[in-house]
Amino acid sequence: MPTRLELYERVTPLAGLGIWERNLVTGAAYWNEITREILEINDEQPPDISVAIKLHSEPERLAAFLEDAKCTTKPRTGDFQIITANGNKKWIRIRIQSHFEDGVCKSIYGTVEDITLNLKLLDELQEKEKRFTKAFDHA
Repeated sequence: MPTRLELYERVTPLAGLGIWERNLVTGAAYWNEITREILEINDEQPPDISVAIKLHSEPERLAAFLEDAKCTTKPRTGDFQIITANGNKKWIRIRIQSHFEDGVCKSIYGTVEDITLNLKLLDELQEKEKRFTKAFDHA
């Protein structure tokens, strides 16, 4: 029987979800392969939240998002634009949750998802809808 982590590692590629965790006590971090693929970071690069923050077009906004998540037990979701380690622009959705013990935030963890294609399709649909409305109004 697989461990929970092994099961997550099997299932997350099906959904295209990167998973990550940062232990705030030890500083240790974990990224799965999907997270590396989304950020376009090679296997030799150890997981490092500061490296991931630098990839964002608004690093201060992401840092504030992470800090805010450390202060609440409620899950949070945010969309951010990044420039990957290979220089490609992408939009990602980050879901984050904090783990508290005795009222102290001990770790943060979550998922990262590439939503670039979804946003592109939504933009194209909105553009087509505008053209249709304009054509209809002028008919």
